[in-house]
This record gives sequence, C-alpha cells and structure tokens, in this order.
Amino acid sequence: MRQYEETNPPDIDDSIVQTTIRSIFPQIDNLRIRFHYHGTYNTYIVDDQYIFRFPSIYHPPEIRREYVRREVVLFSLLRSHLGIPIPMPEFVDFELDTPYMGYRMIPGETLASHYLDAPPEQLRGLGEQLGHFVGEFHSIEESVLGDEASSFTHQAYHAEQSDIFDRVQDLAYPHISAQQRDWTENLFNDFLDDDENFEFEPVITHGDLYSVNVLVDPETLSLTGIIDFESVRLHDPAIDFIFLREGTDLLASLVKAYPHRIDPKLGDRATYIIGKQPFFYILKGEDYGLERMVKYGYARLADHMKNWDYFLKVRDQSFNE
Repeated sequence: MRQYEETNPPDIDDSIVQTTIRSIFPQIDNLRIRFHYHGTYNTYIVDDQYIFRFPSIYHPPEIRREYVRREVVLFSLLRSHLGIPIPMPEFVDFELDTPYMGYRMIPGETLASHYLDAPPEQLRGLGEQLGHFVGEFHSIEESVLGDEASSFTHQAYHAEQSDIFDRVQDLAYPHISAQQRDWTENLFNDFLDDDENFEFEPVITHGDLYSVNVLVDPETLSLTGIIDFESVRLHDPAIDFIFLREGTDLLASLVKAYPHRIDPKLGDRATYIIGKQPFFYILKGEDYGLERMVKYGYARLADHMKNWDYFLKVRDQSFNE
C-alpha cells in the first residue's frame, strides 16, 4: 500500500514555487521543476539535481518558518556525527510566509520502491548499514542539539499517548467495525497499561525512519543517504526500529548490527508505534479537514490488521534472535 504522501497533491500555489525557484537559477533556460511529494513539505525536483521543499500551508506562517529554520539547523549540527550522507541546504529563506530550503539531491531511490523485490542478502546488508546508522544517531549527546533539543519525560509521553487514544475513541470509533475497535483497544491498552513500556532510556532519534526516507542504490540496495529530519528529538529509541513491513531479513540484521543495548520491550514498543500509524492520518485529517487523509487512515487501519500477524512474526524473529 502506497504512502498517503506519495499521492497527495501539493497545497502550495504553483506560481509561488515557480517564481521562487526560477529567481534562484536565472541563468538556466528551460528550468525543469516537477512536483515530487507532499508530506510535511511540498517537495519538488529541480533539473534532476536539486530538491526544494516548501512547508505545507496547513500550518500558519510562523510554524512553516520554524519548520525550515529548525531542520536547517539540525542538518548542520548532526552532519559531523553521521557517516551517511544527509541533505546540505544551499538555498534557504525562513523569513518568508512561504519559506523554503533547497539542497543538492542525494543519489539513490527510496527503499519503499525496492524492498519487495530485493534479494534476502541485499536486505540483510542494508539492515546492517541501517543498524550502524541508528547506532550513530542514538550515540549523539543531547548537548549536541543545544537549544534544538526537546525535553522528554516518561510521564508526559504516557499522557500524550493516552490523549491520542482518547481522540481515537471520540473520532474514529463511530466509523470503524467492532473488530477494528477490539484491535485498537488491545493495541493501546497493552501499551499504556504496561509500566515496562515507560522504563527505556531516551536518546536522540531520527523519528521518521520509514522506508520512504531511506535512500538506496537501486542495483545493490546499499544505503546512499537518509532524508527528512524534521522529527529529530529526544525520544524512545524504538521509534527508529519500525521496519516490520520490510521483513525479517532487514530488521533482524539491523537489530544485530545495532551497537547499543536492546532493552526487552523495544520490539513491543516498535510494534505499537507502527500499529498506531493509521490513526495519525485519521486524526490529522480531521484536524485539517482533509477527507482524503482521513480515508487513507481508515484504509491503512484495514491494511495493518490484515498484515498484523506478519508484523508480529517479523518482530518476534528479529528481536528474539
């Protein structure tokens, strides 16, 4: 099932995008600008050389400016601590009502486009590379981020997840089946009622390490880069182990290569994080009045339930090894 962001049309005025980017490259005739992706940012590919990102206009201007400012700062702070290429913005303006950043493309294609057909040995090799990357990320000291570091307490995290469950019951329960409600009850209650799920040591995490943000060589599946750092924060390390859909070959290799301690509940927490993903789309879609996003969330819920036994099998095989 494709990610919502892959089929989500841009929400920014195309004339603003065209005028902004063409003003940066006035020397290039017939500049090619094509829409690529719309998640937190409207993303464009320019002349097959640059990525330009404009924050979604669902957010007010001050939030859009802060998205760009913070992520540009994070790129600068994190680059020297990571052995894998990450974006290096060359064109930035976060003072505008339509702020943007532009950087040279990192070679590679998204893992999401290739993992289904990849040979097991390639998935295992990529998993090992990702394990080293995640280990590097989780080694970064909180002080490296300075003022960009977010605070974290287990109590606040529990309260946040409990609030999400309350909203799910209010907004989603009237529209889902009894079986879906039972599945959802089990997902949230199993997580919230187990005190051991809130005894982990928080670390600096990427926070959005889905396969669409992992770039690979399409021939060898070697890791070529990581993108989208807007979710970097002090958080549960499990949030960077969410490769259940990609299978045991990749995830087990990631776990094995990870250089830090794997606490006994990390696999369960990663499964919870994956499980609640459909409700992100449902709740955000309701917040922004986006019917397509809400519908995608419900479709994703059905897809998760269909594949849930597979996800649990991948978790057990990967973490038990």
